[in-house]
Amino acid sequence: KEAIQSEAKNFHVDLKPFKVEDEILYSGNKEAVLCIGDWHIGAFANNFRNTYNIEIAQQRLKTLFSKVVYYCKIHKIAKLNVVNLSDLIEGEIHVSSRIESELDTIEQIKIASQLLSKFLIDLTSEIPFVTYRSVLDNHSRVQPNYKDHIEKESFCKLIDWWLEEKIKQANLEFEKVGMSNSIEMIQDNIDDNIGMFRVNNKTIAFSHGHLGSANSILQDLAFGTNTMIDIVLLGHWHVDKVKNFQGKKIYFNGSLKGVDSYTLNKRLFSDPSQTLLIFDNEDVIDIPMNLIC
Repeated sequence: KEAIQSEAKNFHVDLKPFKVEDEILYSGNKEAVLCIGDWHIGAFANNFRNTYNIEIAQQRLKTLFSKVVYYCKIHKIAKLNVVNLSDLIEGEIHVSSRIESELDTIEQIKIASQLLSKFLIDLTSEIPFVTYRSVLDNHSRVQPNYKDHIEKESFCKLIDWWLEEKIKQANLEFEKVGMSNSIEMIQDNIDDNIGMFRVNNKTIAFSHGHLGSANSILQDLAFGTNTMIDIVLLGHWHVDKVKNFQGKKIYFNGSLKGVDSYTLNKRLFSDPSQTLLIFDNEDVIDIPMNLIC
């Protein structure tokens, strides 16, 4: 202790103060990735932890919209990549789903399609360039019994079919009023359940999460596609968390729905949220946006 005190009195280094360089502070043209999914439109919940219905879903989407625009503007985002991890509708795959649903499946599809198209188009009016990608899920399957289900037969495809037409109309409207903003629907997935794209030299894979194991999904996708994957985006689990495997990460997106009877009985108390990732050169900023309202 005495030796350290003695050295401390005589030790001096001419240190320059830390300073943020202007080119870092004011750099622009960053990209972001917004994970949306597990909206479960049509579902109903009313418990001590959460209340959910169509009106609350719309309120939470309004909150989500405001937060996404806020973070994109303060980070000077030029391109926003929206990844739809699906389960936008509650569907009819479980008896409990049918009992606790406010709407039949057709009404769920109609409302989910309208909410999604409005959400994306309004984002595009605030952010210069928006892209949209999606995968299939389990709650949208046509056959309730998974043993009878063919994976490509999914109500997700009806939602995207509606969205494709709305995007065409929106881009024409932006052009008419002299705005350079645009939205692009990208359909280049490896298959219906696996998508992949690159941001800032990072390879991002995404899937709903109902197929395979969360503990091996990164390895399975990397080996199966012969690709070095940096980030995997998953929905399905209704929880906001991150897993790290040797420097590669899995981001689990939260849900719009929040706690229902199923998760309540399993003592899973995750708050409603969706995830925004900001890509600034080599840095990835993870922003889980809480949607309690």
